Amino acid sequence: ECDWSSDVCSSDLFASPLLGYWSTRIQKRAMPLALSAFIGFLSFGAVLLFNLSGIWLIAVLIFIAGAACSGQALSFSLITENNLPKQRATAIAINNVAVVISGAVVQPLIGKLLMVFSASHQHTPQMQMLYQASVFRYSLIVILAGYLIAAICAKWFIKETYCLQIEQQPQ
Repeated sequence: ECDWSSDVCSSDLFASPLLGYWSTRIQKRAMPLALSAFIGFLSFGAVLLFNLSGIWLIAVLIFIAGAACSGQALSFSLITENNLPKQRATAIAINNVAVVISGAVVQPLIGKLLMVFSASHQHTPQMQMLYQASVFRYSLIVILAGYLIAAICAKWFIKETYCLQIEQQPQ
């Protein structure tokens, strides 16, 4: 039995410090953030859009998609560097709220999409819903869209800090 959620969590725990180290080493924040989102888009997209048969391939792609979530941790450094000291706590709090709200919005949205895309509702004797794989694929497009939006925002709308606090950045 496979627990996909532990793959995602463990890969994020593994990748976050590595992405942070690499980002600091190359003195860039926005590019690694965009790259991690794009990698998440590719790996989750492969799982979602293709009929993959090997469980190990799917597990590796899910692990990579989870590792791509490590960009979220990098966003805190970016926020710290792009805001004046008197604004930093508020900016970080807004980022935290956005993370929590996204989970609170996306999960019920996927549930609603599951119901909308499911033509026939089948129930088990315990009254649990049964869905076809295609219904999950359509519903989970929301996550794929999230990766794509994150990659676009990081690439074209986030100011590169070069790992410098805003006071130290060239004007």
